[in-house]
Amino acid sequence: KRGDKNLELDLQSNYLFGSPAAGLKAELTLRLEHVLKSFDGFPQFRFTNERIDYQTVQATLFKGSLDEQGRTHVDWPLPALGKTPSALRAVLQSRVYEKGGRPNTHRRVLPIEPYDYYVGIKKPAFDYGYAPVGEKLNFSAALVDPRGRPTPDRTLHYRIYKSNAQWWWEYDKREIFRRRFKSDRHTEQVEKGLLISSTKPIDLGFTPTTQGEYLLEISDGEGH
Repeated sequence: KRGDKNLELDLQSNYLFGSPAAGLKAELTLRLEHVLKSFDGFPQFRFTNERIDYQTVQATLFKGSLDEQGRTHVDWPLPALGKTPSALRAVLQSRVYEKGGRPNTHRRVLPIEPYDYYVGIKKPAFDYGYAPVGEKLNFSAALVDPRGRPTPDRTLHYRIYKSNAQWWWEYDKREIFRRRFKSDRHTEQVEKGLLISSTKPIDLGFTPTTQGEYLLEISDGEGH
């Protein structure tokens, strides 16, 4: 959860009939990857920051021999989690090698919640993928906790940016353009304001007056 500095866990292995697998060689690996959060009560909402490109973390947490009880304790310092697009999960895989060298493997997945709250946005449907200039667009926003429960009466900050850049000229990929949208020299902030979260999705209207690429960003003031 948010605020945790370390991932602590124990690896224990026993033989089929219950006795400890004392002294056997073992290894424990981890893959820390992004999870696209979704909640049943909020279909078509995206609870992620598309501007953040999260790079999967892979690490070997333990490689050695188990003790006389067939155990080992792992205390692994977590990397900084303050700049992740949404939730994460730790995929743990252990291998314990029998004396003949045959590995026994086990896989476990642990959810990791970097944020206390998640902001979701539902975009309007666009004809042919584009929004018409001069017509009002109606967005919906929701604030939920990690279990997907609506969290009312909290202040949300919204900002709308516009860029005149053509990503296919300026950047090799659209994903790179999205990540650098706010820092691009062609970008300007065109609107900002406050919203108050509710038990139901809240509406936000915006009318684009000129052509360009627009970014709507809504944050809860505590990271997401």
